[in-house]
Amino acid sequence: MTDWRPKLVALDVDGTLVNGRNEMSPVVRETVRGLREKDIEVVISTGRSVPGVM
Repeated sequence: MTDWRPKLVALDVDGTLVNGRNEMSPVVRETVRGLREKDIEVVISTGRSVPGVM
């Protein structure tokens, strides 16, 4: 089963996607872009409210 690929990746916001200043690093940005280019859905998973994420 070496050809298995995820269809979706869920990422936490705080400490994963963004740092303490709510900034996304270039490495994270490129990684997410690479996942999307491979048709892998990327969603966020957070305890924040919707306005808190925007």
